[in-house]
Amino acid sequence: DKVFVGADDGSFSAYDLDSGALLWTINIGDPIVGAPIFADGRIIVGSIIESLHALDPQTGKILWSYRRPIHTTTSIKGGGNASYIGGKIWAGFSDGSLLALEIHDGSVKIEKQFRDNLKYTDIDAKPISWHDGILVSTYDGRLRFLKKDGSEVWQFPAGGSRAPLLVEDVIYLPSTDGTVYAISGSTAKEVWRYPLRHGIPTGLAFLPRNQKNPVLAMTSSDQKVFVLDAKTGKELSHNSLGQGSGS
Repeated sequence: DKVFVGADDGSFSAYDLDSGALLWTINIGDPIVGAPIFADGRIIVGSIIESLHALDPQTGKILWSYRRPIHTTTSIKGGGNASYIGGKIWAGFSDGSLLALEIHDGSVKIEKQFRDNLKYTDIDAKPISWHDGILVSTYDGRLRFLKKDGSEVWQFPAGGSRAPLLVEDVIYLPSTDGTVYAISGSTAKEVWRYPLRHGIPTGLAFLPRNQKNPVLAMTSSDQKVFVLDAKTGKELSHNSLGQGSGS
């Protein structure tokens, strides 16, 4: 019965869902760009400066904080998208690390390092629970399927800043190389690809129009929206969104 909102000025607030009344607000100190999650009675929120905080949802009290050392090379500054998987908090950071944290005290249980790209090592995409494992994507790097102990099952040679979209046994990846990929979850092989002429894909949505002809809606940083055949990747239509990129 509450709405939790983070802001660029570092404030994090709780509002009553019915009335919109402010219940409490705190200031974490750094811009909040990721989506908060509710996990085991706690609100987990990340900031732009490599930190995660666990809050009491009733009062806003900070129960624990984890701060990653600041990464000094080029960074996208778009992280803070944590997930609650297998009883742990999973989150990526701009130094290319993926961590699993203990929900009760924020201690590090698993740490994996991925350095796929010397310029952009960021893990900004939200880790996704899938087939008793975890899908994680590095920026301009790789999409990986990991076991819950952090060991790798397979990798696909394209990465992204957004989490992949999962539909049955197909993984749709909006990649930072300017291409949308459909990947077979069982073989980790490419089913089809749709390369954009300009820009990169910024969002995906699956629209089960009917069983024979499901479609995929895609927005791009080039201010356009596309409709693709979800089975073949063939473009069915596109249109302009106006100024700005869509999501």
